[in-house]
Amino acid sequence: DKEYETMAQRLFPLFSNVTLTRSRSPRSLAPSQLTAIAAGFPVRCAVTGSVAAGLLTARGRLNLGDALLITGSLTIVREARPFLVEAA
Repeated sequence: DKEYETMAQRLFPLFSNVTLTRSRSPRSLAPSQLTAIAAGFPVRCAVTGSVAAGLLTARGRLNLGDALLITGSLTIVREARPFLVEAA
């Protein structure tokens, strides 16, 4: 029910790297489907199977001065929050 391609069209051009993952929600889109959408954009993608793995991967790809944007759904943000609070 989300407009994944529209979100990708608006967000992906703003970044050189994206990390694609899925939440534990049964309604979440499989990373393979996100990868297919991302293939249409000039962006480097990493794919993970969980929010925790996605955060580790994304943090490892950050350069000095980079920002980390977590988006997709409130479910993703809810799962990511404990890792972010712990790291602060």
